[in-house]
Amino acid sequence: MSKIKNANRLTGKEVRAIAKQNKKIIRKLEAYKNRKAEETEYLGHMSKPENILEIDNLHTYFFTEQGVVKAVNGVSFDIPKNTTVGVVGESGCGKSVTSMSVMRLVQGPTGQIYSGSIRFNAKLDNGETKVYDIAKMPMDDIHKIRGNQIAMIFQEPMTSLNPVFTIGQQLDEVTFINHPEATKEDAKAKSLEMLDLVGIAMPERVYDAYPHELSGGMRQRVMISMALASDPRLIIADEPTTALDVTIQAQILDLLRDLKTRIDGSIMLITHDLGIIAEMADYVVVMYAGRVIEKGPVSEIFHNPLHPYTIGLQKSKPTLSSDSDTLFNIPGNVPNPVNMPNHCYFKERCGKCIGKCSGEYPRMIEVTPNHFVACHLYGKED
Repeated sequence: MSKIKNANRLTGKEVRAIAKQNKKIIRKLEAYKNRKAEETEYLGHMSKPENILEIDNLHTYFFTEQGVVKAVNGVSFDIPKNTTVGVVGESGCGKSVTSMSVMRLVQGPTGQIYSGSIRFNAKLDNGETKVYDIAKMPMDDIHKIRGNQIAMIFQEPMTSLNPVFTIGQQLDEVTFINHPEATKEDAKAKSLEMLDLVGIAMPERVYDAYPHELSGGMRQRVMISMALASDPRLIIADEPTTALDVTIQAQILDLLRDLKTRIDGSIMLITHDLGIIAEMADYVVVMYAGRVIEKGPVSEIFHNPLHPYTIGLQKSKPTLSSDSDTLFNIPGNVPNPVNMPNHCYFKERCGKCIGKCSGEYPRMIEVTPNHFVACHLYGKED
C-alpha cells in the first residue's frame, strides 16, 4: 500500500522556522505587557458615553508549533450601562478567550493580546470616572480593574474553588486584596453579607464549610458572591449554569437578573444556550471561528436572524412543536484555526452561498437600526 503524504504535516525545518518567528513576537509582546508605564499611556475615551465597555478590533492569538491560532480575530462590540449582553456561539468560537482578554487572564507566554482596544469606563473612589484601555495596561497596573471594577464568574464551580480552604477564607481574601486596610472582622462581615445577598439561607454555616461539603448550586452561588464582593461595575459570567440541573439553572439566572438591578451594573453573559440568551440578554453577539458574524437586540436576533449560521443555531434548538424526531445540525466543520481562509469562514458549511462568498471576508454592515451582520447576502446592492 502506498503511503499518502499528509498535506498538513510540517517538516522539521518548517517547525523550527515557526518557533523562531513565534519566539521573536512573544518576546516583544511580553516586554510590552510587563513594561513600566505612566497612566497616561493607557488612558482612552469611550466612543459612546452610555457604554461601560467597548471592545474594538480585538485580536488574541496563541502561538503554537503548528502556527498562529487566531482565537479572537477582530472582535468588536459594546456593553452599555445597566444591560446584559449575551455572547453566543458553538464551542471554540472565541467566547471565553474574549472574556479572558478583558480580564487579562490569557495564558502566556503562548497566549497574547496581539492588537486592538478594550476600553473600560472605571469609577473612581471619589465618584468620578476614568477610561482605561485594558489591552494596553501593564500587568502591574491591571489590579486597578481586575477583580475590583470587573469581576468574573468562572465556567466550572466544581473546580474553581480551592478544596483546602474554607469558603470564608476564600471570600475574605477578596476583601483583603481590594482593601488591604480591612480587619478580619471587616472581611468576615463583608463575606457574610455577600453570601446572604446571593440567597444562601445559613451564611455562617457555609462560611465555615469546605467546597466539597456544598452542592453544585451552592458552589455557584459562592462564586457569584465572590464576584460581587468588590462591588464591580461589570460582571462577566462564563457559562454560569454549566453542570447544574434545570431547577438550579433557573435559580442562578433569576439571581443574576436580580443582582444586575441591585448593583446597578452590567453583565456580559457567555453561553451556547440560546434559551438562556432569550431569557436574560438585552443585546446579543453571535461569534463564529473567532469573529463576530451578527449582533443586535435580542428581539431582532430571535425574530429576524440574518446570518445563515445564526439561523442554523436557532434551528438546532429542540422545540416541543417540532414534527421531526431528529435534531437539526449544521453540516461540516469549523476551518483549521491555524490557516484560516481569506473568504467567509462559514462558506463551506453554508447552504446559501453566492459567488461573492469566495471573495474577501464580508464586512460588518448595519441592516436595520443597531442590527449588524457580516454576510455577502446583505450587501448594499442587494
